[in-house]
This record gives sequence, C-alpha cells and structure tokens, in this order.
Amino acid sequence: MLLFVRIKIAFPPSFKKRPLESTTIGSLGGSVTILCHPEAAPSPNITWLYEGQVIPGDSGQEGTPAHLQSLTSGHLRIVNLSYTDQGLYTCKAVNIHGTVQSSTELTVLGRTVMVERPSTVTVVVNGTALLSCRASYSPGLELVYTWSFNDQSIDPEQDNNFKMRSPFTGDLYIVMTQFRHAGVYTCTASTQLDFVSTSATLSVLGPPGEPFGVHVVKRQSSIDPYIIHLAWQDGATHGRPVQAYSIFTKSNYSESKWNMIMNIPLNSVTVEGTLRSVKVLHLSPGSSYRFKVLAINIYGAGPTSAPSDEYPIPGAAPSKAPANVRRGKGKVGSLHIVWEPLPPKDQHGWGIGYIVEWRLPRQDVRTENSWEKELLPGNVSEFVTTIPGRSQYYVQYEVRVTAYNMFGVGRSSPIQYIQSADDIPVAVPNMVWVEAYNSTALMVHWTPVPNTRDSMKGRLRGYKVNYWLRYGEDENQATQASFSGQIEQALVIGLLPDTWYYVSVQVYNDAGNGQKSEKYPQKTFRRAPRMYPTEVHVHSYSSDSVMVSFRGVSTKVEEEPLQGYKASAVNAAKLVASKTRQIGL
Repeated sequence: MLLFVRIKIAFPPSFKKRPLESTTIGSLGGSVTILCHPEAAPSPNITWLYEGQVIPGDSGQEGTPAHLQSLTSGHLRIVNLSYTDQGLYTCKAVNIHGTVQSSTELTVLGRTVMVERPSTVTVVVNGTALLSCRASYSPGLELVYTWSFNDQSIDPEQDNNFKMRSPFTGDLYIVMTQFRHAGVYTCTASTQLDFVSTSATLSVLGPPGEPFGVHVVKRQSSIDPYIIHLAWQDGATHGRPVQAYSIFTKSNYSESKWNMIMNIPLNSVTVEGTLRSVKVLHLSPGSSYRFKVLAINIYGAGPTSAPSDEYPIPGAAPSKAPANVRRGKGKVGSLHIVWEPLPPKDQHGWGIGYIVEWRLPRQDVRTENSWEKELLPGNVSEFVTTIPGRSQYYVQYEVRVTAYNMFGVGRSSPIQYIQSADDIPVAVPNMVWVEAYNSTALMVHWTPVPNTRDSMKGRLRGYKVNYWLRYGEDENQATQASFSGQIEQALVIGLLPDTWYYVSVQVYNDAGNGQKSEKYPQKTFRRAPRMYPTEVHVHSYSSDSVMVSFRGVSTKVEEEPLQGYKASAVNAAKLVASKTRQIGL
C-alpha cells in the first residue's frame, strides 16, 4: 500500500543568496539588464523603484518611459541609455509572508568612439604599410584593439608580417607586404561595456602576376614552317598595366636550361580580347620546344608562366657547317682529317652524316683539280685516307667537310689547307755542347736543324734532350726531356751535384724522333754553401747607409769555392725587400 503526502513550503522573500550588484555600469546609447533573483515561496510579486519611486510594470502603461522594460522574469531592461538614467534602482519582492528589497547604483559612461579610422592604403610589394586606428573611451575602462583581415583574426605573434606595438595601441604594420596581404582590414576597439569597428582596404602594387594558358596557336605559313604564333592570357596586373613581355624556350636538346629568346614591347603584341599573341622566329628545325612567358610593368618582371605543351618543329637540312676542320696525326702515307661534329640541336633531323672532300691545290690559275669525295654516315668526327707513294709525306691538301641528313645537304665548311702525315725526320742537331749551370742543372746548347720538308719530313715540333750517368748507366737508361719549338738551348734540371753526365740531342715531329746527336760529357757543379754567416751586426754609417758586419763561413770539399756574400736590406715599415748587394771576398 503506497501513501503520498504533499508538503507545501512557505517562506518570505530573501536576497541573501543573490542580492543585486552594488553598482551597475552601462554605456551611453547602449543597454543594460538589471537582474532580480529573490528566493520566496510562494513566488513573489516584483516591483521596481527608481530613486524610491515606483516604475510602472508595463512600459506601455501611461507614464512609463519607453526605454524602461520590466520583463516577465522580474528583471529590468533599460535600452538607449542616457545620463538621466543614472541613479538608484531597487527591486522589491512581496508575497503573503513578507517583503524584501535589494538595490544597485546605475552609472552611465560615455560610448567608445573611433576618432582615427584607418584609411585606404596602397603599398608596393615588399614594402611596409601602416593602418592607424584610435578610439576614445571612458576613463576607468580598459580598451583593447584587435585586427582582422577579410574577417579572419590577425595574431601578430603567429605571423611575422604583422606588427603591433601592443594590444593597447591601435596601429597595425604590415611588413614585407606580399600580394596575398591585399584585402579588407578591420580594427575593433573593445571595452568591458562596448566595442566599435571600422574597416579599410589595402592594395598591393608590384610586378604582374604570371601569365596563363600559354600555347601555340598555329604555324605562320607553309612557306616558313619555322615561325609560330605563341598566345597567352595576362595574370593579375597588380595595379599597373603591363608594358612588355619576355619569351623563354627550352628545346628537347637544352636539358633543364630555359633561354630567353625575345623581349617584346606591348605595342608589338597582338591583342584580341583577353588573348595576347606574338610571332616567334628563328626556331631550330627538327627540335621540339616548350614556351614560358613573363610580364613586365613599371615595378619589374613578374614570375614566369607554367610551361606550354611541347611543340615539334619540322626538320630541314643542316644549316651550320662543321667547325674546326683540321689535320689529325695519322701515319706516314695517310691524310687524317678531323672536325667538330654537329651537336644534336644543329643536326635538324635524322640520318646525320658528313661528306669529306680533298684535293691537291691547283698549280695554275687556269686549272683546277677535281675533288675526291667520301660519304660518312653517322655523327663521326674524323676521316683517314691513304696517300699512295712514300714521297707523299707532309703534302698540302685543300679540304672541306659538309653535313647532310635525310632532308638534304647543308653548307660546306670553308676550305682548309692541311698536310698529310709526317715521316720520321732525318735532320740531326750538331755542335752540341754542355755547360754546368749549378749543382743540379746543366745548360745544353746545339745548332738548330733546318725546319724544312726535306730535313724534318714534316713540321718540327721540338727537341728532346737525353741524359744519363757517365759512370754506372748506359744510353738505354737515359732520361729524356722534351722541349717544344725551334730552340737552340735547354736547361736540364733535377741532377745530382758534382756528377758526370752524358748528354745527346734529337729532333722530333708528329711521326716520331730523329736520330740522336753525338753524346757530350759534362759535370755538374759541387754543392752551394750549406752554412750561413753568423754574428750579423748593423751599424749606422751615414744618413743613407749602414755598416754590416758578420762572421763569414768556410766551404767543405763537396761544396764549390766561396765567391762572395749577398746582403739584402728590408724596409721595416713596408716589410718589402728593397735592396740586394753582392759583396766580394
């Protein structure tokens, strides 16, 4: 059996737990709600008093100010505050068990007002922009400034492009300004009571943005298929009109390198609506190209566009002649022709090869020898042909080389005069004699050989000096030193002191070495003095000279006899050797 008991609790109104705040603050023109939360059972009737006078409960009642609203919850709302609303407000609660009241003093403070608003600012990219913001507010309140960019809050501690002296000063600096910083900036000045906001626009000027949509429209004509129309559209102008464009190309032979091929003023560009186009000339036949474009204005060049698709250019016969046609070495009885092969970008198509032609120079202006010819497939760089007859060494020929491919024959190289291979020289240096140079070197002298075809069997390249120990070595153990050119003496170094050597000389050309001369004996000097003077003293002697005294040295048996001393003077201020004087014994 269940029993239900209903208990009713009754007590008079009380503000012990939730009295009114002793003071309430509102801002001029704003609104405020004064809360009234008494405890009572049954629920009390609420009456509001202003300066001890009852405020009618319904704002629609006669005599009730329109901006005073007694809410059904018992709270009092005051809107559009004015200074006349200041004073003591009392909430009075009444039920059958009693009456109680609680009061608060309302103070109306002035509104926060924006006195310096940020203005529209224009800045050049990478420059610094200043947006100013100042607000007036009631003393006793705390004012804080915050900024937002395109409705997104700005945190200067997280973005180094934004600087504020402190949250309590309103100036905002945008440093190293980039194009992404262009937009609407809003300054908000806030107190505990209200806030006020104002906005301004930042524009960033600078070089144009990258063009887009770069593509080849068409070939110029079937007559000249190596001219194309390149088209694109402008990117962002960033505040100033485009004045010129630069065109870059990269062929399938240029690896990763982009080359600027054109600088075009705006008046040379064809404009059709938003489309820009220009003729691109001098493209290499047989190559494939990609293109990029950049725009230029008063602030400089912007970034390059994304590359276009690859575009092939039709092939053609080679336009360049092989370069550096010259004589190779080869063996006697041969004509060795060498040249620089065309790089792939200059071959202009497939099936590269070379036509090599040679002939003897004409002996009479009325006659002309016919060319001998050889076709060489592939990108080769040399050709050797046999010249019949042993006497055909070092004979001059006219030579030219021409490149060809599947599209035709290119230009021939200029005629070059080269000689067939050398034979072994027959000339022998004579009048060879040798003198000691120092303890480790010998100076070798000889009479030069005639640099003629009959003597040298070719072109003289130089002389070779052979030397070996007179005692303990034979000629097969000789060391050989080479000296280029037509000379009559040579210094052989790196020898042993006080040692006898045999020396011989021979001439050489591209075919090899000639016969050796008669050997000549010579001894190197003994060693230089190893000891040095000691007890060196310097004494003043006159206004422009000094007296130097020292203890001399004596030489040993393995050293050359002493010939004298050498004194050097050094400018102490400049630390540069200034004078050297030899002093006899």
